Amino acid sequence: DSAIHVVPQYRALFLRERGSGMYSVFSYYASLVVSDTPMQIVMPVVSGAILYWMVNLRPDATSFFLFLGFYILAFQAGSAIGICISCGVSNIAVGLTVGPMVSVVFTLFCGYFANTDSIPVFLRWITSTSFVRWSLQPLLINELSSVDFTVACNPTTGQCSTLSGDAVLRQLRFDGTPMWQCAVILVGIYAIFRVLGYILLWNQDRMAAKSSK
Repeated sequence: DSAIHVVPQYRALFLRERGSGMYSVFSYYASLVVSDTPMQIVMPVVSGAILYWMVNLRPDATSFFLFLGFYILAFQAGSAIGICISCGVSNIAVGLTVGPMVSVVFTLFCGYFANTDSIPVFLRWITSTSFVRWSLQPLLINELSSVDFTVACNPTTGQCSTLSGDAVLRQLRFDGTPMWQCAVILVGIYAIFRVLGYILLWNQDRMAAKSSK
């Protein structure tokens, strides 16, 4: 939500200063991205470092740093989408309506709540473009691959039933894309929405310049 506030909150000031030729659209947009990026790194590192050990995930350094890496990528992709929406709406109220809708759609089609095979073919493109899916999938692979979990034990016989983490990944259809490809896709989503955000902001500036003539 904080990213969605950015452009509409200062839209009038931006357009007035652009009308005076104080800076270019690219300079303004680049400053937004540069100022937003450090916070979108610090926040996941701090919260992820606390969360990871609190919920007792895999206690090894490789898994921990993979978790942090994908957590940061998820924040960056989410921020890029938020600022893109911010650049495309005229006021905060519209942004706060559109933003949660986009977030809910990406979450519903991430493959966790509904298996990819059960999603209608004409809607599966949403799954392929969902940053939630490409963030969740590597995190689950990082935690569940090659691990067996004790589900229940019979107190009489002492026998325990186990659940394979790999079986869970296969059931979710999260076993077909390696983690490095998920990272590449997240970077691609980030880049696409950054470029799209710039185009939307440039269009707002162009429309304002036309209307002022």
